[in-house]
Amino acid sequence: MSLMVLSFVLVAVTSVEAYWFPRITPTPSLTLTPSFATPAPLWNAPCGFSPEPGPCKAFKPMYYFDVISNTCKTFNYGGCGGNANKYETENLCKYVCTKHCT
Repeated sequence: MSLMVLSFVLVAVTSVEAYWFPRITPTPSLTLTPSFATPAPLWNAPCGFSPEPGPCKAFKPMYYFDVISNTCKTFNYGGCGGNANKYETENLCKYVCTKHCT
């Protein structure tokens, strides 16, 4: 009989939002099936994260998806770091986040 430990990791973002991501720790004899190993779409979606300018000091206008207004908004990206909720064009932001994340 295979055992599996299922725990949750709290990932904090820059605003008051937080997301729970399951962390699966299989025993050596456990093999995950494709349906079990595939996370839910929301877990893959970067669109829920708050805009993060990163540690660098560049001034690059970018777009992020705002889940509250369900629209893409601008923010100033520093040029490095940050998270995946950053897009060079409003059209790309809309395409990724309204078609795949809502």
